[in-house]
Amino acid sequence: MRRGGGAHHLLTDKIPNPFYGLVLPSSPIGASTVLAGQLLRPYPQYANLFNATSAQSYTIYNGVQIKAQKRFASGGNVLVSYTYASDHGTADSTTSFGAIEPGMAQDWTNLKAEDSQLSFNIPQMLVASYVYDFPIGKGKPILGNLSGAADKIVSGWGIDGLTKYRTGYPVVMIGQANNLVNNFGAGTPRPYVVAGCNKQGAGGPAYLRGTKSNPWFNTNCFYQPGTNGTSAYSFGNEPRVDPDIRSMGAANWDVSFFKATEVGEKLNVQFRAEFFNVFNRTQLGIPAATCCTANTNIGVSTATNANFGVVSTLLNSPRTVQFALKISY
Repeated sequence: MRRGGGAHHLLTDKIPNPFYGLVLPSSPIGASTVLAGQLLRPYPQYANLFNATSAQSYTIYNGVQIKAQKRFASGGNVLVSYTYASDHGTADSTTSFGAIEPGMAQDWTNLKAEDSQLSFNIPQMLVASYVYDFPIGKGKPILGNLSGAADKIVSGWGIDGLTKYRTGYPVVMIGQANNLVNNFGAGTPRPYVVAGCNKQGAGGPAYLRGTKSNPWFNTNCFYQPGTNGTSAYSFGNEPRVDPDIRSMGAANWDVSFFKATEVGEKLNVQFRAEFFNVFNRTQLGIPAATCCTANTNIGVSTATNANFGVVSTLLNSPRTVQFALKISY
């Protein structure tokens, strides 16, 4: 049932229960009367039915991976990898993936309508790892004739690190529970989307506009089933995982400088200075995506969630510096 229909209230009318006495009285359908809509369900003798091991769901992954590696004769290695990928289907994780909530089905009887990108899909990722021994000091191309104290000071320096750039996670929109959820065992509800509405808002995606944008997306594009001429017994048309809105991506540099010094024949001392999130970049968290708000664009006031679209968390830590001393003998 999608729209209109003034007789929808009949679905919640109480009528004599044909299963009375055949199921436990403590069951949601064990009373002498039952909701009329319950008898229209595929298996009316059950309050709810869900097979978690059903093989009806699927996932499809397509991707291109490119890798480049360079080894240095003086000591060191650089490895750069890039992935362009698409991960979609009707199945998703049933638990959070980091800070990401999975996109769950809203209509268990029509899983084909649940096809979308997966909630942990990252279309683009670039990762570079590197370690390099500076070619300075005894036996090296630069100042290779040093010895004694000068060599102990100059030799043994190097750098290593990890750099990562990736797009953000997609956002999973969730609606307020309606009659299908409260009375007839439907899955996680989703909102409707205003036709032609720019969900990203003016200026493009929020993660490209800057880091201080609140709300993160155009909340006026979404409204609750049961408003704006839709039935309270309808499913929203928002995909299971939104194809247009993403959280902020990552752009992180971790770098370490190290100095190895040989003292005698058996003693080796290594000093490390490690810098995490070198440029002190802020990675904002996932925007709150439980609809809905007062929607002035379409003149409808829906169930209000003041946090809808608001980013209030961080996914990373500020710049951190630590020093370490290692003695091997």
